[in-house]
Amino acid sequence: MLDTACRPGEILSLQWRDVSLARRELVIRAEKTKTRTERIIPVSSRLLAVLEMRRLDPSGQPCGRDAYVFGNEVGERVRSVRTAWTNACKKAGLRGFQLRDLRHEAGSRFDEAGVPINYVSSFLGTPI
Repeated sequence: MLDTACRPGEILSLQWRDVSLARRELVIRAEKTKTRTERIIPVSSRLLAVLEMRRLDPSGQPCGRDAYVFGNEVGERVRSVRTAWTNACKKAGLRGFQLRDLRHEAGSRFDEAGVPINYVSSFLGTPI
């Protein structure tokens, strides 16, 4: 979420058919967004490394197009990361830090990096 500015549901519903490693972009399909508007999100070097690590299933084969990028080990959809997030925050000693804060931070980082505000707005899926 920190590299994409996507909402939790958008990230958890992302399938491999929506990922182009060659073009370094993710397509967030309209039917999976709050605003029902398709978005194309650039893939950072850090996110590219994560995607490359997740690309193979446990048998070493590439995940199928319908597999969920951030699903379980065999590409099945994960509906929530609430417990994992809560546990990670506790372990890190973070209080009052919510998952959606990553989305806000991503927007701020895009802005601070000089990305034009209309692109930042597009990445966030919010009108200017």
